[in-house]
Amino acid sequence: MGHSNHIALQFKEDIFGMGEDGYVLHQVDGSNEAIGTLTNASGSGLAYCDVGGSFARDLEKAGEDAAIDFAMGKLRGMIGSDVDRHFVKGAATGWGADSRFHGAYASAEPGAYAFRRVLREPVGERVFFAGEACHDSLWATVGGADRSGTDTANAAVKHLSGASRGASPR
Repeated sequence: MGHSNHIALQFKEDIFGMGEDGYVLHQVDGSNEAIGTLTNASGSGLAYCDVGGSFARDLEKAGEDAAIDFAMGKLRGMIGSDVDRHFVKGAATGWGADSRFHGAYASAEPGAYAFRRVLREPVGERVFFAGEACHDSLWATVGGADRSGTDTANAAVKHLSGASRGASPR
């Protein structure tokens, strides 16, 4: 599992001036402390910030307040301290520490894309895997998870009913 977390910041209004659903990537100093932000999500004033990699893991360990402070600091650096006047509240995910997930974004590391095919293979002719990490072209998407789940369920039914012994789900 890769490390990725989201920091949601609610503002009283669109502080970015980009209209609905803009996107800003901010990385000034060349560090891995980059943040991508969906701005004014659906016109709600909500900013949905993404952090990833080892930085996301470190920020998660520092806690939710540290994540919110980081995002607000980046926004202050981008558009000024006026953001504080419009800030309502914030929240951050912690998927790396969640015992059900241990991370986020189950996509292949560079050069390991072929393992998606291996992940799709049934185990013991009784355990079948599906999800966005298994799809050959729509990995890391809801569409990939949906198609993979549907295709795997259909293949499992056929396989377990004896209709296609030896065939693996796609």
